[in-house]
Amino acid sequence: MPKVSASLPVINPASGKITGEFPMLSAAAALGRLKSQSDVQKKWSRLSIARRGEILELVALNLLTNRQELAELISNEMGKPITQAVAEIEKCALCVRHYIEKAEEYLTPVSVSSQHKFSGFSFRPLGNILGILPWNFPFWQAFRAGIPSLMAGNAFSFKHAPNVPGCAVAIDKVFSACGEFAPIMQNLPVSVPTVPTLIECNYVHGVTFTGSENAGSIVASHAGRNIKPCVLELGGSDPYLVMEDADLSLAAEACALSRMHNSGQSCIAAKRIIVMDEIREAFVEKFLEAMGKYQIGDPLDPQTTIGPLARSNLRENLQRQVDDAIAHGAQCLMGGQPTGGPGFYYPATVLLNPSIKAAVANEEVFGPVATVFSVSSHERAIKFASQSRYGLGAAIFSERSDWAAKWASENLEVGFVAVNSTVKSDPALPFGGFRKSGFGCELGAEGIRSFTQCQTLLVNGE
Repeated sequence: MPKVSASLPVINPASGKITGEFPMLSAAAALGRLKSQSDVQKKWSRLSIARRGEILELVALNLLTNRQELAELISNEMGKPITQAVAEIEKCALCVRHYIEKAEEYLTPVSVSSQHKFSGFSFRPLGNILGILPWNFPFWQAFRAGIPSLMAGNAFSFKHAPNVPGCAVAIDKVFSACGEFAPIMQNLPVSVPTVPTLIECNYVHGVTFTGSENAGSIVASHAGRNIKPCVLELGGSDPYLVMEDADLSLAAEACALSRMHNSGQSCIAAKRIIVMDEIREAFVEKFLEAMGKYQIGDPLDPQTTIGPLARSNLRENLQRQVDDAIAHGAQCLMGGQPTGGPGFYYPATVLLNPSIKAAVANEEVFGPVATVFSVSSHERAIKFASQSRYGLGAAIFSERSDWAAKWASENLEVGFVAVNSTVKSDPALPFGGFRKSGFGCELGAEGIRSFTQCQTLLVNGE
């Protein structure tokens, strides 16, 4: 048996009580798992893409068969409303099946016209990829990074966030359907100080990280010192721009949906809603109505649309940001104070027009707090939208959809632009950001190629 050191407690955010604990691995035990996984990866990489897909189809079936049980685990560990947790599991199965269908196309060798008999290149797997994952989408984050890596012929190990250890173990169990290839994706429940040891070891050949800006810079420095490719998916402060000709009902509902999904705990949520002065009052009226539909409750109740925040310190930081916004001139139109009673709940909150010096205008806000800013011109809208150090996503609402797409794409340095819709990840589309939102891509053809090496082939002679 592997040597175990310490344990990870499970705190149910709906009650604030410890409900269990899971053992952690020592550094030596984790390195042992990586070494064993390398042997499995060599066999895995020799399989055809079609055969890898046949094996991973068993994973998709396992997810769908057990979706309710897995969703309840998500809700109990990080507070996601149960209907959204079920949707997360289903999206993971969709991701698996997307890459089963598309991997061969995405990885097709490329021929290049030249004076040689043949010249071109193919995409070769790197080996073992290490994922360092966040808690807010505990299954989706693992699958969106892991499945493309696996279909490319790599193995994937992950160090999950410490507050979702049961989800991490459950992912291991989902892959038990793969038989002898079950270890091709595995959980490494280690302490944070152990992570550099894993990045630097000879059994890891690439790293993907989703999380905070500060932690991402540390991960990237360790990967860089050891000449290992790295993908960083970091924070976001997505602007949602509502133009004077927007369908205000559509815009209000979409902004509320984006802001409140996962109880506001999403990097691609609508963080700064920027509206033109002439429509501010009309938009705010509709937006308050849309936000008022979201109600706090037990995350296991299908009627609940706002679950608890995942940890108590997240709620404390959210309150700091709200208090700071009010101190900087914001009108609090809804909510603004944590609920009483057990659990880490926070109500739907709407703030209007704080100073641009306020924390909500400059920091990532993780929780059910929406901030509306009004501006006098398109130029000011772009200037304010672009003042963030982040560049993950943005949305724009306008009846002139072609104009809006061109205008936003040309003026906003973000990785994802949505027109008359919300920013949302899709297995078919590359996902990544500009500036402090990270570098590299997950998902789409670009995502599966992130952890491959182009191998050039040149042939002459008979």
